[in-house]
Order: sequence, then C-alpha cells, then structure tokens
Amino acid sequence: MNDTNQHGERWQWGVTTVMGFVVALIDLAVYCGVVPAHGFGVELKLGVIGIVTFFGLLIVSSFHQHIFLIGGDGDTGVFRDALTGSLVTVYLASLGMTLTGVIPQSSSLTQFGQVIMVVIGFYFGSKVVTQVSNNSKSGQGSSATGATQAAGQSQQ
Repeated sequence: MNDTNQHGERWQWGVTTVMGFVVALIDLAVYCGVVPAHGFGVELKLGVIGIVTFFGLLIVSSFHQHIFLIGGDGDTGVFRDALTGSLVTVYLASLGMTLTGVIPQSSSLTQFGQVIMVVIGFYFGSKVVTQVSNNSKSGQGSSATGATQAAGQSQQ
C-alpha cells in the first residue's frame, strides 16, 4: 500500500516538474528569439515572458496545491507564487538583455530592481505573517481551553 502511494506521489511530482519545464522552455524560446517579434521591440518579448510565466506558474501552482493539499484550509499562496515568479523572471530576462547590450542601461532597470526587492520582501514577509497567524490560532485555542479548565478546577 505504501509503495503504491509513493509511486503516485512521484508521478504527481513528475507531472508538476514537466509542467514547470514547459513554461521555462516557452520563456526561453521567447527570450532567445525563436518566437519572432515581427517588428515589435524588446518590450513585447518581456511582456510575453511575463504573461506566459504568470499563467504557467498559476497553472503549475494550482495543480500542485490541488494534488498535495486537497482539503487544506487557508491561504495556499498560488497567486502570490505566480506573481512573484513572473516578476522575478521578467527582471532576470531584462537584466540579461541589459548585460548583453540588447537593452541600453538606464535608471529604469535600477528602479525595477528595487521593485523586485520589495516584492520578494513582501512575498517572504507574508508567508511569515501567515505562519504566525496559523500558529497563534492553534495556540489560542489550546490556551483558552486550558484557562477554562483551570477556572473550572478552582471553582471546585
């Protein structure tokens, strides 16, 4: 029984991994110019990379959360994962294009880098707040029960 469960879990991880690789390959194809821009500039490439990554990660994260957290309660962070992954991917693509000379260096890349730092800070910060909130909810329930029991014993 345990071997069957492990095989199913490996298969599900494999499907999630393949889905992630497909998203990465589409992004790489757009980045390298395999998908022609037909006269449009670098901005279109970065936009397509952002959109493909966002919806791809949204699908992969939703599938992963559905498979592994069926019946889970609370925030699963699927949208947060997709948005952060998309922004970081566009930043890395624009950084690569800047370093290779495709995009001229400007202050907009520095400002975009600052936005990315804020997004990543809020991404991890929101996870911490969610964990603390979940821990305090479970802790309050047990302390309230303990206080009620203590009050009942003191009255006897």
